[in-house]
Amino acid sequence: MHGRAGEEEEEVLSVDGDWSIRPCARFYSMEGEILRLPEIVEIKKKYKCYLYVDEAHSIGALGKSGRGVCEYWGVNPADVDVLMGTFTKSFAAVGGYVAGSKVHFQ
Repeated sequence: MHGRAGEEEEEVLSVDGDWSIRPCARFYSMEGEILRLPEIVEIKKKYKCYLYVDEAHSIGALGKSGRGVCEYWGVNPADVDVLMGTFTKSFAAVGGYVAGSKVHFQ
């Protein structure tokens, strides 16, 4: 993993002023790194922020049945506000998806 333990939380706390969309963690899946999702979900719950996970490189590749980083770590997908991914990598198809609660897409 790049960075040190707790770095993700420091980045969430570094927001100045109004709420904004900020990357709170940088992971390089092309180098074989896997998002420490349980830690990120804890931070999300602690600070009541939203969590958006890009599964472009994990869907179809991680988890017992290929369902991605949530399955890999045993995290409930409902703990992630928005999941997105692409069908072009693991599935050799066209398209992608953005998934989440209806409240986030109105």
